[in-house]
Amino acid sequence: MDLLDKLRAVGARAALFDGQVCRPFDTVFDEVLGPCEVRFAGRRVLMFGSNNYFGLSFHPGVQAAAQDAVGRYGSGSTGSRVANGTLRIHEELERDFAETFGKRYGMIFSTGFQANLCLVAGLCSTDDTILLDAACHASIYDGARLSGASVVREDVRQAVIRAVLAAVNRRLEPLIADVDLAATTSPTGGREDLRR
Repeated sequence: MDLLDKLRAVGARAALFDGQVCRPFDTVFDEVLGPCEVRFAGRRVLMFGSNNYFGLSFHPGVQAAAQDAVGRYGSGSTGSRVANGTLRIHEELERDFAETFGKRYGMIFSTGFQANLCLVAGLCSTDDTILLDAACHASIYDGARLSGASVVREDVRQAVIRAVLAAVNRRLEPLIADVDLAATTSPTGGREDLRR
């Protein structure tokens, strides 16, 4: 087995799709038209995979603030926050964030992946058990692995209480939840409110 065997296997699987369907990660949009509209292969289409949840990327106030920030600070901090990338506006944002939510401190991450990885690994340790929904984002699983905690993977839609009582024989602290309530249905087809 040589170093490229894994890539040859991926190439062989990808060749099965040549000319038939669009392959994952090969989707290229011609233009972003709005919060959930793009131009793809010359056609105007709806795009449901965006992280632009609130449509703020095209909000005039957000665009104006971004243009102002680029003019004042450049197009990036040129370094990680650990090394040399913390600007005063980062600290001001974290203070504002903390005040808004009535907390002593706030911490801003540039991606959800970083937030999940750092917070889960930082809050949990080898003495903890983490109950994760089967559909949790991979970054939450990565953080759980880094923490050294025991991980119980369950399909919350079927058995949250059963998993807690049967699979875990010690305290669950902290509990990390990443449940898409809107997409959760009961085995009978009705909607469940997991917040109860």
